[in-house]
Amino acid sequence: RTGTYSQRPPYGNPLPPPGQQHANVDYLVRDWAERMGLAHRLNDPPYRLSGGEKQRLCLAALLVLEPHLLLLDEPTANLDPRTTGWLVDYLLDRDGMTAVIVTHNLALAAELGDRAVILGEDRRVLFDGPLEAALADTELLWRANLAHRHRSRRDGKERPIHVHGQWD
Repeated sequence: RTGTYSQRPPYGNPLPPPGQQHANVDYLVRDWAERMGLAHRLNDPPYRLSGGEKQRLCLAALLVLEPHLLLLDEPTANLDPRTTGWLVDYLLDRDGMTAVIVTHNLALAAELGDRAVILGEDRRVLFDGPLEAALADTELLWRANLAHRHRSRRDGKERPIHVHGQWD
């Protein structure tokens, strides 16, 4: 059974509560479709959406609820830069909302976070504390597989352990 996502939102329809009608469902669907750049896709079935469009659709399905707590796993994966910027601004503008974000994107972590909990590849906690301290500890980032080394394209010599990011 397939419908368009405006007829059958993903993960069920959070609006309205069971047994009640919500007068603004059509407005909310259109409003969030426009915010996420999906208004032109309202009549398309989900299988026709790109990976990034599906990601934006899932974000819209969550954000329409105006939650007080968001748990996001790699929220910017598959998003284009403009949508990533919109999401960062949206999260920064939410007073009273707590977001727990799992990411390998250290620049995103620096933009949104104050605290870091870093897990090793064995899933044990390596660090729990101020994000700034974690980002300054290259050895910690290396042990957590958040830093890397590679040869320089200029001279072919091995570069020291480092990260690519702009969080200064």
